[in-house]
Amino acid sequence: MRKRLLMILLLIMVFIGLYSAARIYFGALQLHNPSYMWWIMTNKACSAEYLHRFVLKDTHNSRIVKGLSVDQIRQRFPMLCDADRYASDSYRGEVLEYWRSNFYKGRKLKMLWFDEHDGSGWVVVVVDGTGYEIRLMKG
Repeated sequence: MRKRLLMILLLIMVFIGLYSAARIYFGALQLHNPSYMWWIMTNKACSAEYLHRFVLKDTHNSRIVKGLSVDQIRQRFPMLCDADRYASDSYRGEVLEYWRSNFYKGRKLKMLWFDEHDGSGWVVVVVDGTGYEIRLMKG
């Protein structure tokens, strides 16, 4: 009887440990939305629904672009706008120049914004041709 109870407790502890590890690694949003997790693994293009419903709400969203080339990121997110296209006196142009001269001095920085309007919003930061993170830029 004691051996059986001990085995049951051990199995419960293993299950809780695996669930906790998966939740920490994937995050709650990915773990509880299998279709979103599948989309991440398949490298398909992002729709507007997935962008607003999942990607921008995911605390682990930077892993989607980390290590990808600019072309791969553009295939994944076709709606991205390059910050180099904005005027240097616009908000996004000023953010790009500030980051280039302060945070990434001497490195090749590219910012790809998720929408076309000028102002704050979500951006993919690409450093030296490789995706680094998805970040919210507040204005």
